[in-house]
Amino acid sequence: MKKFILLAVGVSLLAGCSSGGKKENVKTNSSTKETTEMTSSSKEESKAKDEPESVEFVAKGDYIVGTDIEPGTYYAVLTELSHGERDTDKNAYVSMNVRGNTRKSEMLRDVGAKQRLILKEGDTITFDDNYSPSSWTVSFLNDSDFKKYMGGKDTDTSSSSSKEAPSSSSKESTPSSSKEETKASEKSESTAFKPTDVSDETIKSIKTYEDYLAMYQAIINNFLSEYEAAVKDTVLYDQASFEEQKKQYDQALESQKKQYSSYGNKKLAGKDTLVDFLISYRDSLTEMTKSMKESLQ
Repeated sequence: MKKFILLAVGVSLLAGCSSGGKKENVKTNSSTKETTEMTSSSKEESKAKDEPESVEFVAKGDYIVGTDIEPGTYYAVLTELSHGERDTDKNAYVSMNVRGNTRKSEMLRDVGAKQRLILKEGDTITFDDNYSPSSWTVSFLNDSDFKKYMGGKDTDTSSSSSKEAPSSSSKESTPSSSKEETKASEKSESTAFKPTDVSDETIKSIKTYEDYLAMYQAIINNFLSEYEAAVKDTVLYDQASFEEQKKQYDQALESQKKQYSSYGNKKLAGKDTLVDFLISYRDSLTEMTKSMKESLQ
């Protein structure tokens, strides 16, 4: 749109040289177009802010609206279901029950199965599975993400763009989109979770499964560092034994990665449970180091 606006300004300047009346008319048209663009942009931003954030659930359990997912209107969609080796007849399904202000019960058997619902603060969503599927994902999608999932387009956005500047929007939409994607990618890389301590505050700041695994590894690294420092200059220290101990914790980390790494940057479901586990795990390792130090005094 920038090229289009500059052209309008250029025309207004040329018109000003020949006729004051024409100059006023051109300015008015340019101002109207810019105002229309700003109004359209504001509407789109307002619409995005009004929508709750989409969330994916991948494990059985209870989830609280207002804690694990924002209140709002969603499409609950079974986006992935992998049958277990013994489920040769492919009977596996995921059951979903919503209790509280909202009451809904569904059995999701086929990928793509969907249900529209409104979640209110304090509602409880319970997931369970049957016939032991190896994995599954139920996505709670807001209206915009659901349209993308279905392969559709936001009609409000497309219509406003065509009305404002049909000639320039088609030329500039693709580069603009690419720039936005690049900025989003750079922002994601720059804001990658890199814990520098193992405090409660840092643990509670995790948001994704990658954050959880990074925090888990930070807790192990912190423990091994403090433990080695406590015993290194004593008769209890043995390099071979310490390396063997490190392998045990590496195996524990690998076990966590097998369970959660495939979820990558997906938002944590049941965050409170995972945070409590990390804090408890850190405390148990800290207590182990503390006991070792006391025994050496």
